[in-house]
Amino acid sequence: MASESFLDGKTILRFSNNMDMTGGLGQHLSGLDRELLGCNSATIIRFYYTSNVQSKPCEHAIGKGRLIEIPLARYELDHHSRHQSYADIS
Repeated sequence: MASESFLDGKTILRFSNNMDMTGGLGQHLSGLDRELLGCNSATIIRFYYTSNVQSKPCEHAIGKGRLIEIPLARYELDHHSRHQSYADIS
């Protein structure tokens, strides 16, 4: 009989302020998720920013668990609108 882990049956909600899960941070988080799910029957829900507005949520079975990736479209504002205050809008 397999022993139960503390994370079995739990859900981890992860938000990354990282575009498209690329680069060093994205690779680190992906590796961490693979290790956690390889040993635990858990679910990780990962929100991340993307510039691709066509991206859709997807689910992956990894090890004993599952990873649900949910992209959030990120829009760039022009320089003027970034510095506009609420008083300037009226």
